[in-house]
Amino acid sequence: MDYTLLPDLTTYKKHAIIQVHVSRKWSFHGATENGPLQHIDMVLSDCKGNSIYAEIPANLAEEKGALIETNQIYDISRFRVTAAKTAYKPIDGDKMIQFTTYTIIKPASNPPPTFPLYMYQLTPFDEIESQIQHKTKFLDVLGTITEVTALKTVHIQGQLSPTIIRDVMIEDLSRKTLKITLWAKRATSFTIQDVYDPVSKKPILALFVGCLPKFYKGVYLSGGAACHWYFNPTIPEAEAYQNRCGGETIQLHLPTQPKHALQTFQPPTIEHKTLEQLLTMNPYDYPDTGYECTVTITEIDTSNTWWYPSCTKCGRKTTPHNTAYYCDWCKWDGYKFK
Repeated sequence: MDYTLLPDLTTYKKHAIIQVHVSRKWSFHGATENGPLQHIDMVLSDCKGNSIYAEIPANLAEEKGALIETNQIYDISRFRVTAAKTAYKPIDGDKMIQFTTYTIIKPASNPPPTFPLYMYQLTPFDEIESQIQHKTKFLDVLGTITEVTALKTVHIQGQLSPTIIRDVMIEDLSRKTLKITLWAKRATSFTIQDVYDPVSKKPILALFVGCLPKFYKGVYLSGGAACHWYFNPTIPEAEAYQNRCGGETIQLHLPTQPKHALQTFQPPTIEHKTLEQLLTMNPYDYPDTGYECTVTITEIDTSNTWWYPSCTKCGRKTTPHNTAYYCDWCKWDGYKFK
């Protein structure tokens, strides 16, 4: 079977078939992990080491998402190729893949052994701060673990529920340290128990991918749903660390789980009511949590507009002019929708 390499994908190649390795897979629920699923994200790579970002929409998550597992190789066809997102890109590239209801996913039969295990693009520690304002992509870093903190809860402004975090400190070849804050499920799933030997005290090299640069009391990386890590990865950049740390030892404190499980906010159960029930109820009798009501939109009133282009100076409604809008009062072409 002839497979299309990822760089050769185009929007008009509707019958392309790709054979790819699933390097990473995660679920995106928005700003918090308590929100509804928005899409399933993946980083795919072909046998030549090319990579691409792929997305399964929420309405297909149960059907298509269950067919794909991390570190497996698949033949995939009947997908959509679109322009890549402009912000928060897990990997560089001008294209991305979107799964559709017609997408076919099959485990690969006898794939070649050339698929890369790791997909990354390292950012030096001293270049992280310059990436904070751009928000164009996630960052990947490599370093030796020097400290792992215990789990703790923090309260974020604007969020009702506290969040569990864990900090991991890593060190580069120049001995510069960097904090990586892992959030929620990423914090609870991180452990070095299986890779660190407290007797030999051999240093652990860690590759963190899918992190966001942040600044709070200093530069650090934030590890949310897109963050993954690999211990002692077999990559070319690891050789310099191995040469430096060949005879070194490091004493790492292995944090234990608290005797009492950390409590996070559990959203209250909201009672469901019909529209008829709500209309007959006294609104002053509503509970603080309100009620849930499922409705079907049967008609939209189009006699009145829901928005209008307003002048950025006086706020009055502007009129169409060529390909934009113009304010006759201010003689001004600046506008925004209100």
